[in-house]
Amino acid sequence: MKNYIYMFIISLLFCSCEEVIELNLDNDTGKIVIDAKLVAPDGECTVIISKSIDYYETINKEYINTASVKLVNTKTNQSYNIDLKSDGTYTANIDIEYETTYQLEVSIDNTKYTASSYLHSPAKIRAIKFEEDTDIDEDEKIDDRPIYKALCLFDDIKSVNNYYRCILHKNGERASSLFYLVDDNRDATNEFKVSLGSDGGESDLQINQLHIDDDVKIELLTLDKSTYEYYEMLNLLKTEGGEEPDAPGNPKGNFTNNALGYFGAFHTDYQELKVSVE
Repeated sequence: MKNYIYMFIISLLFCSCEEVIELNLDNDTGKIVIDAKLVAPDGECTVIISKSIDYYETINKEYINTASVKLVNTKTNQSYNIDLKSDGTYTANIDIEYETTYQLEVSIDNTKYTASSYLHSPAKIRAIKFEEDTDIDEDEKIDDRPIYKALCLFDDIKSVNNYYRCILHKNGERASSLFYLVDDNRDATNEFKVSLGSDGGESDLQINQLHIDDDVKIELLTLDKSTYEYYEMLNLLKTEGGEEPDAPGNPKGNFTNNALGYFGAFHTDYQELKVSVE
């Protein structure tokens, strides 16, 4: 069974948002916030470290520049130093190994925060196709041009539980707040066909509606289960005015010692093309 979730989510490194949802969230101020990712195939690791501020505060973030950050391949025990590059941001490029758990270790003032994520062998986009969206209401169109949706085709990976996310970009801009998650727990190879574009809230219509000759980029992320579940938790998180909160860790993250935030390792495949029909 395939499940598709249209996600409105926020996170410093993982996502962006535009609309407002009323939330009752704890204002966890003064806590360590770590937002980190390891992206294959390039092997780029990025870690942003700060202290949490009031949930609705959007300025005056306090970044931490004195942390010691290390990434460990738990299969080989090889470790990589992740060095400070700019205010609160630590980066490095490492040699990627799939089917491996990576552990991120962050030490701040004699306290160590750790989190792990499994890097799965990647799924690859097999094709991108476009078809006219005849279901969209006329009053939702931004003009009289036909509206198209993109179909991202890729194959399930055999004999494993699979978790994916698709991201749509139009004319160099990420499609507003609309994201797509796909999960599949079948032990067989099957085709996925994910429809992107056209839908979304009123504020999303301009960017989500695809027309002939629009430049489109579609990303396919191969996730581990815990990262997928973190995205699900972020599904309902929105801030006033669409700003990113400083502490997306209000949903349970994966760091020890009560640090907020999340570390995820995933592979990104993408294709770029213009909207066209045969």
